[in-house]
Amino acid sequence: MNKFITKEEFKKNPNYIVPICYDEVYKEIFGNPQNIVFTEYLVSALLNIPYKVIKGKIHFQTKNSLKLNVKKRNIEKDVVFLVEVKEPQILNLEMNLHDLTNLKIKRNTKYISDIYSNLQVPSKDKNIKVKYVTQFNFNTECVDKENKLIYDEYYYRNDKGHILTNTTRIVHINVAKMSELWYNNEYKKYPDISSIVFWFGAVIMTHEKKKLKELVNNAPIDKQIATMLERKVLNMNDDSELFGRYYNREEEYKFWRDLEREELKEEAIEEGHQEGLKEGILQYKTQIVMTMHEKNYPLETIKEITKLSEKEINKIIKNNSKSHKK
Repeated sequence: MNKFITKEEFKKNPNYIVPICYDEVYKEIFGNPQNIVFTEYLVSALLNIPYKVIKGKIHFQTKNSLKLNVKKRNIEKDVVFLVEVKEPQILNLEMNLHDLTNLKIKRNTKYISDIYSNLQVPSKDKNIKVKYVTQFNFNTECVDKENKLIYDEYYYRNDKGHILTNTTRIVHINVAKMSELWYNNEYKKYPDISSIVFWFGAVIMTHEKKKLKELVNNAPIDKQIATMLERKVLNMNDDSELFGRYYNREEEYKFWRDLEREELKEEAIEEGHQEGLKEGILQYKTQIVMTMHEKNYPLETIKEITKLSEKEINKIIKNNSKSHKK
């Protein structure tokens, strides 16, 4: 990982690989339906549901299938899927190599709320009613700076700290720390967290072929599946251009951070001045209606341009004819 090795060291050492925690590799490993077995094992551990129950029950989702009105955010970069178990739920897996900010956390909160607002999602030939929405953020730092929790769950709460609903939650997982605990054999201090999660943390963070091989040999999951994962990562690293993209990723992160800031600005305007915006839009459409009416445009053309009904257009004309002429 770039945090521990330099670009020059990476070039000189053939043992180094671009790690799974890099977005491009991460999305291919856990967000590709062809590699769904890796996702099934990870989700089984995260949700503490037996693998045999999860197997065959994961269905990847898109912006269209979730019916999200996303203008800028490229949801296709995310790993989002429906887990069709007894209590169906939508999961969103995100990898955050760059620093966590309040901006990022606020956006994620709105994101899972948007997903939950669409309770019906398609699955094969039927619609499934979603009961829970969870976002798992794999971070390289702790959100709770004071307690330094490596596995930290967040829910909507009131000002007294009472959980308002458990239908939506965000779980922050410090995979860098989990990797360290795996190698030090200290993960057993956390009996409530599956050892498989710690193992995946180490796999996600490793940037060495040798360590990846060791992890595969000591995998708490099916050895054949672990070997397949290793092969997939190594095959991706055969791409001579992957290395360059990995070390230029700060440009990519800057682009997305700037995009997030603009998105939150728009949301603040929309939420804080909703009535003012509605009034401004109405005034704008009124001006268009009156201008087109005075130029004798057909009613159907005015409807098409303004997206207003005939009744709304006639009301505007009636109420503004005199004032508009003045």
